[in-house]
Amino acid sequence: MKKEVQNEEGEKEYQEVTRQTINGTDNQGANSNEWKYTFENISKYDENNDEINYVVEEIVPEFYTSKVEKVENSEGEGEKTEFKITNTFEVPSETTNIEVTKIWNDNNNSHRTR
Repeated sequence: MKKEVQNEEGEKEYQEVTRQTINGTDNQGANSNEWKYTFENISKYDENNDEINYVVEEIVPEFYTSKVEKVENSEGEGEKTEFKITNTFEVPSETTNIEVTKIWNDNNNSHRTR
């Protein structure tokens, strides 16, 4: 997960805050059809009391596209932000050519079987 910050020139950039990992490696447990993870107790405001804008970035395998949607929710006493990630497989549009050579090895059809 990343948070939006302004650099010295006043431009937006994103700093990685945390990466969801299991045993030190990126969580590929997300290969199941449905997966959830909650980042808990992260700061809502920075040192200047400005609200931090967090973003979620998905790394997908080849031939997949990822759509990340931010969903604002309010639950009881606390506020919660949800991100919905949808990964979609896209059939590659690449094509290939196959060359075939046919050889008749029958003494130039001497038995007239073709």
